[in-house]
Amino acid sequence: MQRAFTLIELVFVILLIGLLSAVAIPRFSHLTTHSKDTAVKSTVSTILGQVENIHGEWIVNDTFTWKPEHGNCDLNNSSGYPSTLDNNGNNMFECVMKIPPHKCGDTKKGCFDEPNSNEYYYYFTPSKALKFKYDSAKGEIVCEDGINYSAEDCNETLFQ
Repeated sequence: MQRAFTLIELVFVILLIGLLSAVAIPRFSHLTTHSKDTAVKSTVSTILGQVENIHGEWIVNDTFTWKPEHGNCDLNNSSGYPSTLDNNGNNMFECVMKIPPHKCGDTKKGCFDEPNSNEYYYYFTPSKALKFKYDSAKGEIVCEDGINYSAEDCNETLFQ
């Protein structure tokens, strides 16, 4: 005697898979955005930590001469913070990071771009980017309105 599934059993299994999909897909759909937010936050935290290390060394050591491993980088001598985070070279944040993050090329997705000195964008997609500036007098990152991404959203992403 052959044993097989009935039509009712197959329909029930298909409905169960559909129900599970309807519940699971919305739960996992935001994970890509969350991981990109975390990557940006991690990069900015690393930058700020290194900026504070340099400033602390400048405060403690009267004869402090900063010689970063990469780039031609100078201190803002009035405040002891780096004047720039990179030297407009090929590597983003080369003055304060040993391994720079991904820089935008032709595709602006999941990458950093520097349109002006000490002004940066992080592109989630070509139509959505957060924007921040580095203030060398205070050693701070200041959020601004980006592309379809407000300064408030930027502050929430980077600092909360």
